[in-house]
Amino acid sequence: MKKKILIIIITAVLITAAAVLFFLRERLFSNVDIPSQITITVAWNPGSVADDIARVVSGDMDTQVILQNITGANGANGLNAVFNAPHDGTNLLSTSLSAFLSAEPMGFADSKPDDWTWWLVAFSPAVIVVAADSPYESINELGNLVQADTSSGSSPAVNAVLRGEADFAELLRVEVIHLLNSGELRVLETLDFGEHYGLFVPAGVPADRLSGLENLIESAVASEAFAVFLNDNGLLATEFR
Repeated sequence: MKKKILIIIITAVLITAAAVLFFLRERLFSNVDIPSQITITVAWNPGSVADDIARVVSGDMDTQVILQNITGANGANGLNAVFNAPHDGTNLLSTSLSAFLSAEPMGFADSKPDDWTWWLVAFSPAVIVVAADSPYESINELGNLVQADTSSGSSPAVNAVLRGEADFAELLRVEVIHLLNSGELRVLETLDFGEHYGLFVPAGVPADRLSGLENLIESAVASEAFAVFLNDNGLLATEFR
């Protein structure tokens, strides 16, 4: 008799637990709306870091992704295009954090950072680089007797160092990773600042659709392909939100 009662109690507990799990599962998935198609607008040219990130991430998204590049105004043209599109969670922006934050103060955009939700997915530290045959082995040796490149943009700075016109340059590691790998440049110091890259969506997206987007992005940046991409380009994974 006691065994029968015990069996009945255990059965009731298992049924109740199964019902609770089913309820929680239904609640969880009912609050997630994954769009059947999204468009990622890259605010920079093909081959840029933001463009590469968008292409790698889109390859691991479980939905159809259209990629387009809208460039100009230091990334603000792409930002404005996304912000002026429907705020339904089907339009995302891929850009650098510095360009995103500077667009409104520079007068290039009407939207403010608070008008967006964003996910930071990669970080490139800044580095002090010298030519491979430079006599300097540490940043302390540079002192005040050398010339730093002050060119605007990474290519002029790299060329100045390689030609011997500048003793060193401060650049993002991702910008010179191929020259570091080939041995043409050396890193004297990795700095504690740099550039973040991410995906951005205008505010106003329904909560269930926003959860769906977050699931898509989180899954994509956790993929092996994205980890390989980060490593090959001298990038670091960063805090997701």
